[in-house]
Amino acid sequence: MAKSITTEVLPENLREHRAVKAWRQLSPEGPWPVGVELLQLERKSATYRLACVASDRPTFIAKRCVAATARVERTARGAVAAEPRTTYA
Repeated sequence: MAKSITTEVLPENLREHRAVKAWRQLSPEGPWPVGVELLQLERKSATYRLACVASDRPTFIAKRCVAATARVERTARGAVAAEPRTTYA
């Protein structure tokens, strides 16, 4: 199990945050985040919530991790997204 750490040095300028930079690479024309919330911080990974002003896409989740881990998670999430959804009343 990964060892948890509790702090991260955040840049003064939000546009310099690594999660914001990654988001801008994926969506250069998308909205700029107005805030970054640290959801989980581990030794080799971190998960962030990027809050945006746009009402149609209010938040994004960004994760920093090892490339091999990202490939496995992307495959798993794709398989889950492809499954039909069931609604319970």
